[in-house]
Amino acid sequence: DHGGDLESRRAAWRQVTERGEGDQKRAAYVRLAYLSREAGDPHSAAGEFEQALALANDDAGRAELQLEVAITRTITGEHASATAVLDAVHSDDHVARVTGQRGVIALAQGDAVKALAFAEQARGEAVQRNDVMTYLGSASLIAMIHESAGRLVEAYDTYIRARESLADLLGEEGRGLVQPAIAVFEERLGQAKFAEVWNAWVAMRRAARGR
Repeated sequence: DHGGDLESRRAAWRQVTERGEGDQKRAAYVRLAYLSREAGDPHSAAGEFEQALALANDDAGRAELQLEVAITRTITGEHASATAVLDAVHSDDHVARVTGQRGVIALAQGDAVKALAFAEQARGEAVQRNDVMTYLGSASLIAMIHESAGRLVEAYDTYIRARESLADLLGEEGRGLVQPAIAVFEERLGQAKFAEVWNAWVAMRRAARGR
């Protein structure tokens, strides 16, 4: 699957969907959907994920595919459809991801307040379930919302807290998951503006500690 041009690979997986059966056919639709998304064709990807979903034969696999459908429908701007798919997910393991995707949808609809509330809820749910990647995604969404609103100190604080939390959980590996986002944030702001934000953040942390 790693060789050949993208369209040739898509054509090859389409043949598998036509000739395969059961799990093989489902897996082919999933692979085809990812390739369609990579090709910038989210409408086809959504349909292919839905074909795979129709063939899913276990609850965990069904929930994963429902989330993929919702993510892809969000990309295509079909927010009501994406929300309806999320409403149909009944898996405790996927609760945080569902909530996080609701935040993405709210942000896409221009409701930053609602998006922030969902993102913070998703972060809390991820902590309860030790769901590292959803925690990281939720924290990134929170930081992005703060930055877009000009709340740069809050955005930076979100990244730092995420780095500290994941470092406590995973050590240096956890720290490394967040550090690239902090570096990009610093680069985006520029040296002078970042220094201003950092000084304000230090003052905020000292005040919170009662110093």
